[in-house]
Amino acid sequence: MVEIFRRDLLAVVEQQKQRWQQLAKWQAELTPEARYKIASDWAGQGGWINGYLPIWDGFRLYHLPTGSWDVVAGCQEWWVCNASLRSPSAIRQSYQAGSQLATALALYQKLLDDPATPDNLREKSLYMVAMLLLEQWEDHDYGETVRIHPPAKVKDTTQPAMDWQVRENTIKADYLRRIAEITAELRSQFPNSPYIDDLLFSSFFLTEDYKFLQQIVDQYPNGDRFQEAKFLLSRKK
Repeated sequence: MVEIFRRDLLAVVEQQKQRWQQLAKWQAELTPEARYKIASDWAGQGGWINGYLPIWDGFRLYHLPTGSWDVVAGCQEWWVCNASLRSPSAIRQSYQAGSQLATALALYQKLLDDPATPDNLREKSLYMVAMLLLEQWEDHDYGETVRIHPPAKVKDTTQPAMDWQVRENTIKADYLRRIAEITAELRSQFPNSPYIDDLLFSSFFLTEDYKFLQQIVDQYPNGDRFQEAKFLLSRKK
């Protein structure tokens, strides 16, 4: 049993070593292409492993209090979110550092803020930012989403006194606003981008607003979302 554990442990350490060596290689290159690869590695499956050895803590983010239960009692016990000991920005930064997607969003945003980023990487980075925001909203725990809000470049319009339902709707609106900004930028700078209809389609599912499907049908008849949009519009009641 000990030998099996030792073998498995060494395999995990070696795998992590190779991961960190690849990240270090890209970081040393400092090219836009290498920086895009780092962001994409964080965004991809297993990107959460980048920040630490998983054998020590395979559930790092889940050990940070994120649910409604921790607002008072939990954050008195957990230093990371104790507002009497830490500022709101410090608390948010701690949660963002524990979030795979928040880290990836920050890395992509640095590429977008750099005027030296080539157009092909800028177009893909815009798309990735929008898709990561959609993934965060649709697939991750709402408590986590609240704690990391606002991620990079998302404008925060929440207020401290908001109740939970109003706050949830406001954060969703903040996400949608950023996705709309990205869609508009793609239309302006990359009018032939294959990503535009995908973002319009995703925006429909977030909002249930059929105007996004209509835009696909009217403006992107050659896109891969055209048939789906047309079908859903035909089923509209």
